[in-house]
Amino acid sequence: MRNTSRPIKILLIEDDDGDALIIQRQLAKSDSRVEVFRAHDGGDAIALLEAGAVKPAIILLDLNMPGVDGHETLRRLRSTPKFANTPVVILTTSGAPTDIERAYARHANAYVQKPSSLSALNDVVDSLRRFWTETVVLPAHALSY
Repeated sequence: MRNTSRPIKILLIEDDDGDALIIQRQLAKSDSRVEVFRAHDGGDAIALLEAGAVKPAIILLDLNMPGVDGHETLRRLRSTPKFANTPVVILTTSGAPTDIERAYARHANAYVQKPSSLSALNDVVDSLRRFWTETVVLPAHALSY
């Protein structure tokens, strides 16, 4: 089943207000089916998820955040059966090989380095949105929340 008619909830875990605003606007502008929820760090995200306040089909996760960082958030997600299969895309400024290796070792579904220009970031976000909402077939449970 293609992801054509149901809303697709995306949890954006991003501490930078400017980046979050750009990403949220681009996702909303590109597809009316997309609902974006935001957590400012991993601790907030885990609390939202455990409380059932948001049940995302996809998680966009920054790595470098105060408090619970992206690596720890990913570890917690993958160690919790309820969230272990939720697609997680790392979306971060870091291009450090150690960050890339750690993210994939913890079973991130993709690692995307944020470009520095606004137009390039918009292109990357739109590309991610298209891939995860038009190309990939998500499991039914991810779209039934």
